[in-house]
Parts: sequence; structure tokens; C-alpha cells
Amino acid sequence: MMNKKPVFILLAILAVIGFTFGQSSADTASAGFDAEISVLQPGMASSCPDNFMIENPGNDKAELKVVLGDKAFTEEWIHPQAKQHYNRKGTLSLAKLRGEQVAIDDVATIINQSDKEIRLHCAK
Repeated sequence: MMNKKPVFILLAILAVIGFTFGQSSADTASAGFDAEISVLQPGMASSCPDNFMIENPGNDKAELKVVLGDKAFTEEWIHPQAKQHYNRKGTLSLAKLRGEQVAIDDVATIINQSDKEIRLHCAK
């Protein structure tokens, strides 16, 4: 019977590496990609076929949902004046490890669940 501790450690390491939600004050150029920027009003959604960054330009926390394929993957809160970077392939890999039915070519759909606008930076 396989020891579950090494499996848990491996999953934790993969989560840190592939599913990094690094908060940063850097712009998209320093994040390593050129981006198309969309403003998502409350309740709006948009998709990114590659890596992306969410920016909360407001003074209150912003709530969003990331959907992979046809299933909600995560719900996030972004602090005021903060940015979070998302690695799409890492996110898909983690979803697969969690047993979710996703394909490597699934796009990420971001839904603004706040009452304020957020900015979505999709890699070109």
C-alpha cells in the first residue's frame, strides 16, 4: 500500500509551482508577457487562452471566479490596488491532479463577481 504522505507533499509542491497566485505591483511586461487589457464591469465575464493577470484598481477587495472548461475552478478575492498572476497551464495541471475533467487546451473564463470593475490582462 502506498504511503500517502509523499503524494501529499508532491501535490503541495506542484500546487506551489504550477498554481502560483503571486501578488505583485508589477505591470504585465515584468510579468513576462504582452497583454490585451479588458475592463470587466460587475457581472461581466471574459476568457483568456493563455496566462493572465487580474488587476483590482479599486479601494475594496474584488471577488472573481475562474472557470476552466465548463466548471468553476476557484473563487478568489484580490486586495485593493493589487494584481494577481495566473499560469493557465499550471492551473489546468492542478485541476487534473484534483481529479477535475479539464483538457489542456481549455481556456480560463474569468467572471467579475464584485460590485466594482476589475482589469483582465490576457497574454497575447
